[in-house]
Amino acid sequence: MAYQSPPPNLQSPSKPLTGSHLNFASGLGGASSRGALKTDLDNRVYFGVDILEEFLGIQVTSSFDKPSVDSFVHNLENKCSKEFKLLMDIANDDRDREKEMYPLLSKIFDEIDLTNQLGERSQHRQVAETAESKFNDEGQRLPHLKPDFVIIDVEPGAQKIPDARRVLRRQVSAFIEVKPHENDRPSPQPSSTQVKELTAKAADYGSLILSSRPFHVFAIGVVIFGTKFSVGVFDHAGILFSDEYDYCGTDGLNIFVRVIRRLTCCMNLDQLGHDPTVQLSMGQTYYQAKYPSFKVSMGGKGEDTRRWTTDGLPLWVSNSLFGRATSVWHAESGEGVRCVLKTAWRDVLRKSESDIYALIPKSNPGVADFLTGGDVRYPGGMARMMDIKNLRKGLGPRDDDHFKSSVLHRVSIRPVGKPLWEYKSVEEFIVGLLAILKGHEFLSQDCGILHRDISPGNLFLYDEEKNDGKLPGQDGFVADVELAAVPPPAKEYRAKRLETSTGPGTITTNPRSHSVTDQKAAAHYVFEEFDSQGKGTAGPQMTGTAQFMAMEVLETIVNKAPPVPRGTHHDLESIIWVVIYSIYKRTLRDYKDDKGLHDEFNHFFGGTTLKKILSMRRDAAANQPRLRDCLNRLMDEGALAYLVEQFTRLLVLQNPAKPDALREDLRKKFESKREVEKQRAAQLITYLAVQTVLEDALTFVQEPQPDDKAS
Repeated sequence: MAYQSPPPNLQSPSKPLTGSHLNFASGLGGASSRGALKTDLDNRVYFGVDILEEFLGIQVTSSFDKPSVDSFVHNLENKCSKEFKLLMDIANDDRDREKEMYPLLSKIFDEIDLTNQLGERSQHRQVAETAESKFNDEGQRLPHLKPDFVIIDVEPGAQKIPDARRVLRRQVSAFIEVKPHENDRPSPQPSSTQVKELTAKAADYGSLILSSRPFHVFAIGVVIFGTKFSVGVFDHAGILFSDEYDYCGTDGLNIFVRVIRRLTCCMNLDQLGHDPTVQLSMGQTYYQAKYPSFKVSMGGKGEDTRRWTTDGLPLWVSNSLFGRATSVWHAESGEGVRCVLKTAWRDVLRKSESDIYALIPKSNPGVADFLTGGDVRYPGGMARMMDIKNLRKGLGPRDDDHFKSSVLHRVSIRPVGKPLWEYKSVEEFIVGLLAILKGHEFLSQDCGILHRDISPGNLFLYDEEKNDGKLPGQDGFVADVELAAVPPPAKEYRAKRLETSTGPGTITTNPRSHSVTDQKAAAHYVFEEFDSQGKGTAGPQMTGTAQFMAMEVLETIVNKAPPVPRGTHHDLESIIWVVIYSIYKRTLRDYKDDKGLHDEFNHFFGGTTLKKILSMRRDAAANQPRLRDCLNRLMDEGALAYLVEQFTRLLVLQNPAKPDALREDLRKKFESKREVEKQRAAQLITYLAVQTVLEDALTFVQEPQPDDKAS
């Protein structure tokens, strides 16, 4: 089948991709997000691509081992003749008999895997059915999805695993998804551009491999529909599918046997999609009980000597197929410096994160210190850039913008941080938030840099166990400035200062002195979109993680309204949403069996479309009854309950409810009545307002308690 039409220019997307919805969405299931995924897949899926030879090393028309494969195929057709006949019967039956296919296919997979007729195996993997499985994701909260079969790494000499019920998610190196009928094929009808259900499912499973193995840059999967099959390559720009083949026919079965054999016995990690600049540490495997460590480099011909070794599970991993596919790790450099290592795909038409860090003129304890970074290259030889074009080996339409614009980027920063909800005391949490607030203020007020991507993945508490010597004010810090708005070269940054008036319900400053002046902190700033980011810059409403975007920004996207200028008040609202999210996460640990609390958290942060996120956001800003009930029972003297109460108030003041539109004559008539209050103007969140709430909450845990006073 010919390629689908290439996608339009998406450098300034009309909405965030599904990835920004799902990274922090709670309780995800397959159907809940698949509709949004289908939308994102539109014009990103290509069929009839020659991936068997380029990715699997299989020559469809001939091969050096063709005689031995032909002989094995002949024997397999005879030995499994009953299974092939039943599979053809199921494919020709209008009823859904998919589950009947599993044992039949399992028998065929076993024959391919266990034969000695196809040469020695260099890799040790098995095909395992997943019907009764519940994968162990080691606490990473990956979506609860599973394909029909998985190809898993196993210890050499391991006995046949009957199913994948005890398998670690990271053991999965490839997948196989099954549908009973030929019309379930992934490719749409020639007259249609609709993304098929099998394509969306396969995209989910490919994404899961990329999330559970964050150093993979692509994944491979096999889709079976009736008696036909196709092989797919899944990367963070889209999907490439091979031609279709009939595994119940001799020629198609020959290819099918070689595909399964290559995936289980022959292909090394790099061939299966592992980043070739990253290696498992000596003696480490994906199937071992303890999470493995990795040796990471920048690639190239060898002149770049920067090296890191990761330590433990990733701090954070993107759960989406599309987007930047960010992964963040504790690591140690080759020089023995403890740091945080981040890898992500970036748009080549934007400034790189390394370049943006270079614009910060001086160090600030509330902002991560940039150590080093740059674009990743393939190791050795020509040291090609690790971008989508080279990743796909030149396959796919050349005018596809996804094909042109993404390159892998790696940065290391310090100090080493930990998630906000990993605090050891409420005081540590609040003091860390104050440091983060001051770091954000430093970026915006002193450097002209507006972050625009506030999420739990880039606000951290200082980790005293993994650092040596904390600086004053370094209790928390902000990182990840990749999507920031930055000032143009050789010009002062263009931040427009707007005064914020004090109105009814405004939280005013208390008499205590603050680290910022009242005049400075009681204003907010609107940042223009700067030309220095290049033509690839997304519009001001496009950046950020949707779960934590300011409500005004979400509304403009959902309503397809003109973009709103991004200001500090939008970032401050995002910080508040992250704080509330983090308090939920920590409270869920203390009340892990409280179903009402789980349901409330999933309701507020489980949206998988922008409309749902916006609707749930309004609910969350109105009240959090179950969370407040749990917080009232905690022995923290009310500090967390106070934060939730006062931050919710700030959210409501910045986002006052908008009544339904009235006829002009009725509106004037109603407003003529003195007792009818006119629509209240939004009161924008300021640094001083947020700082005041945090400092007041801190007094709850720092004031002497009655027992202390008595003593």
